[in-house]
Amino acid sequence: MKLLKNFEDLGDFEFTESIATRTAEHFGQIDVLVNNAAWREIVTMRNISTESWERTLRVSLTAPAFLAKWSAAFMEERKQGVIINISSVQSRRASGIAPAYIACKGALDALTSDLSVLYGPRGIRVVCINPGAIDTEMSGDYESSDGQSITTQLRESSEDRISLRRWGRPEEMAKTIAWMASDD
Repeated sequence: MKLLKNFEDLGDFEFTESIATRTAEHFGQIDVLVNNAAWREIVTMRNISTESWERTLRVSLTAPAFLAKWSAAFMEERKQGVIINISSVQSRRASGIAPAYIACKGALDALTSDLSVLYGPRGIRVVCINPGAIDTEMSGDYESSDGQSITTQLRESSEDRISLRRWGRPEEMAKTIAWMASDD
């Protein structure tokens, strides 16, 4: 069952609400929601447009908030479920080049706390994972102000500050998410 064509669909809240409904109808329940969609533009606050700011908030904060609300409604019926929000270490360590993204991730951390208080007594765990640098398509698009790729430079300089001296791998995140979703 393919629900999402691309992350842009998350800006359409009628469609986004249907994701929870269609999932529950198809599987008979919702056990886990993983809010992992994000969008951001590499730009400083000096140069960000209101359109970019609002798009980032819509995809990276508002959609996860309401997907949690709509999914939790089905989880509450069974008094169990897990909502996993994927945030970022950037929620606490700003870079100066993605203000809307960083604001969203900080807000997602706070939202996770609020949702855990609301839904925890109903048997729903709400947790947040704050990964650092993960080797994904989104982490490969850093450019300088003149349009030159600086991903390699950023990667090399950041690896010196990472204990394992490398970026994380998507499969490592997947294992972490699977463990968080499990009863373990």
